[in-house]
Amino acid sequence: MYNQSHESRGPNPKALEEHKRDFQCAVETYQKALQFDPLCTVAAQGLTIATAEDTLGAFSSVTVASIAEETQLQIKNASDTLDVFAKIRESLNDGCVYVNIGHCYYTRDEFDRAIESYETASTRYYDSHNT
Repeated sequence: MYNQSHESRGPNPKALEEHKRDFQCAVETYQKALQFDPLCTVAAQGLTIATAEDTLGAFSSVTVASIAEETQLQIKNASDTLDVFAKIRESLNDGCVYVNIGHCYYTRDEFDRAIESYETASTRYYDSHNT
């Protein structure tokens, strides 16, 4: 559901409304999964990705006044998300965690650390194929 929501983004109001509906459904599904199993790392990771992208905030009534504020919000979200992914990494032995950590570092302009995370995912989990 999250992937469908992520891919359905479009510039027109109808596409935005569909994206919002699909996203909310995905978030609710992750939250229900965590209610049934608080240690479900896949659900935690999905919810964390949504937070990192600030998709939750994109549908609130709060508007970002400037590009600088939006950039600062993205960096803060990436920092918060790194903390969660570090915890997820302890429980979920999967390359996607390292890829997502790399995305967070990339958002923070920490390119060397992002590359390191992508390389870790590639060598440990994907037989050195591109991630």
